[in-house]
Order: sequence, then structure tokens, then C-alpha cells
Amino acid sequence: MTYQELQDCRHAAEYIADMGERMRRLESQIERITGAMELAKCYRTGEPQDKMAGQIAKLLDWRDEYWDAMLARRELVRRLEAELEQLPWSQRRIMALRYIDALGWRQVAQAAHYDRSRCFALHKAALDALKIQGQDPKRPGTVIES
Repeated sequence: MTYQELQDCRHAAEYIADMGERMRRLESQIERITGAMELAKCYRTGEPQDKMAGQIAKLLDWRDEYWDAMLARRELVRRLEAELEQLPWSQRRIMALRYIDALGWRQVAQAAHYDRSRCFALHKAALDALKIQGQDPKRPGTVIES
């Protein structure tokens, strides 16, 4: 596994959460349009129906993107979990919180009950143990050599 794949797993989680929120907002808009149509007894063709049809088409497209992203991320998570099995529990926990749960470093430290410097040390040790190369998460632009 590469560092870029770790980042992809993390970013996929963020993307999926964002897509889920966008879909919930769009579903809410569709419900409001439907309610307005029912209140106005506006069942003939026209602007409300056209608007709702467009929103429904967008929602269906987003759902397809969402499920594609979910499936791709599931495969990344499976591969990452298999790799993490060989690590000590503390390193595995830091890596899982960071890349599977997609938490920021402050949240990782809170969840793991470590300070951030300890989290960075465990993260570096995990990267070394897994022989992962790529960009150093603490110093972008520098390369990790294992």
C-alpha cells in the first residue's frame, strides 16, 4: 500500500460524507416542492413538475456516484485493514482513526487519548512497519523513505 492510497481512503470517506449530506438536502428540497405542489393542487405540467423532475434526476445521479464511491472505498478499507493487522494495537488504532474514520489529528489524539506528538510518532512507526513510502504527512513536500 502506498501513502497515496492511504490518503485516497481518507478522502473517500470525506467525499462520501459530503455526498450523503448533499443528497439529504436535495431530498428535502424535493419534499418541499412536492408539498408546494400538493398545497397548490398543481398537478398539470409546468414549472414545479419540471423543477422536481430535474431535482430527482440530479438525486439519482448523485446516488449512483455515492454508491460507486462507497464500493471503491470499501475495497480500499479492506486492503488497509488487512495491512494494519500486522501492527501493534496502538499503531493500528492511530492508522484506523486517521485513514478509515477520516479524523483530523486533533480528533485522532482525543479518540486515542494521546497527545498529538505521540500520535505522530505512532503514525511514523506504523508507516515504517508497513514500509509505506510517499509524502510525509507532517511536512508536505518531503518524502518518506523506509
